[in-house]
Amino acid sequence: MPNIRIDKVTFTYAGASEPVLRALDLVIPESEFVLLTGPSGYGKSTLALALAGLIPARVAGYMRGSVYFGADNISVMDIHKVSQHIGIVFQNPDNQLVQQTVEEEAAFGPENLALPRAEIAQRVEQSLAYTGMEGMRHEQIYALSGGQKQRIAIFATLAMRPSYMCRSLPQSALEVMRRMASVGCSRRGSSTSSTATWPSPL
Repeated sequence: MPNIRIDKVTFTYAGASEPVLRALDLVIPESEFVLLTGPSGYGKSTLALALAGLIPARVAGYMRGSVYFGADNISVMDIHKVSQHIGIVFQNPDNQLVQQTVEEEAAFGPENLALPRAEIAQRVEQSLAYTGMEGMRHEQIYALSGGQKQRIAIFATLAMRPSYMCRSLPQSALEVMRRMASVGCSRRGSSTSSTATWPSPL
């Protein structure tokens, strides 16, 4: 599995006078778990968006530098290609969930890759099992709690089988991550948030 390399990335949101990321250099080695934590507004979610290729492709602003997955420059790749290497789970799951039922959400990404039905079914089953959601496969997403929606966003991302997953979340949502064996971090004040990147388990 290739490393992730962030090469002198600076990003300024459209309309902002100062960059939120400034000449950032970082290498995430193969199979390594990384947790960034700190006050809101310090660029953690922005970094997650850059890792997932949504900056600069989908977020208005000015970017210098590049993000690499191995030798591939994520910053110029199509989003659907990036999503097969690096998955992202947003802080607010309502911004990410698009289907009516839990099972449909898990299948949505693999279906858009035009995978065979048997492989889609296998990915859905594995993702549901890993996140403990097997018994909720037919539930309507709109009726679920915020924590349950967080789990759905996680397993829907897992179903894409990315090499890495990147997660931007408030510390209050860390309970959702307890099934993720690679996550082990202490709780902090409610004003603190974190961005985590780790090798995908599936």
